Amino acid sequence: MKTLLLFTFLALTVGFSNVQAQNEENIDKYITAIVASDTILDGNAFEFKIIIRNLQGDFTPPTFSNFDIVGGPNMSTSMQYVNGNMFRESTYTYFLKARNLGEQYIEESYLKLAQEDMETEPISVYILDNPEQIRKDYRVSSKTESPLIFPFGKQGEPELKKKPKRKLKKI
Repeated sequence: MKTLLLFTFLALTVGFSNVQAQNEENIDKYITAIVASDTILDGNAFEFKIIIRNLQGDFTPPTFSNFDIVGGPNMSTSMQYVNGNMFRESTYTYFLKARNLGEQYIEESYLKLAQEDMETEPISVYILDNPEQIRKDYRVSSKTESPLIFPFGKQGEPELKKKPKRKLKKI
C-alpha cells in the first residue's frame, strides 16, 4: 500500500513538472523598442520605450548619441499569474529631443542573459524643420501599450446612451 501511494505521488509530481515545463516554453519572451512617431517636428520631445517581457538579465540602454534626454529613464514593472503561468514585464521610458535635423538613429539596447545576449533593432527617426515652432505631444499611444497591464482595454466597455426625457402631460 505504501509503495502504491509513493508511485502515485511520484507520477503526479513528474506529470505536473512536465506541464509546467511545457507552459514555460509557450510563453512569449522578447525585448523590443518603440517610438511615439517616426517623424518629429524639431524642438519637440518624444517618447521612447523599451519593453522587456518574461526575461531577466543585465539591461544596457542605448547611448542616445544624437539625442538629449529630457525625461527619464522611468521604469515600470508588472507581474501577472494566469492559469499558473507568471508573466513579467519591465518598461523603460525616455523622453528625447533631437540635436540635429534629418534622419537620426536610436541605437540598440542590450539585455545580457545567462544563455545568450539579446538586443533591440536600431530605430530611425526623421526630424523635420519647424520654423513656426509648433508644439506637439509625441507619446506612445495606448493601443501600443502592453496587453499585460490592461488586457481588456476600452473595447469591451458598453457605451452609455442618454435616454430622452419624458414629456409630462397635465390631466
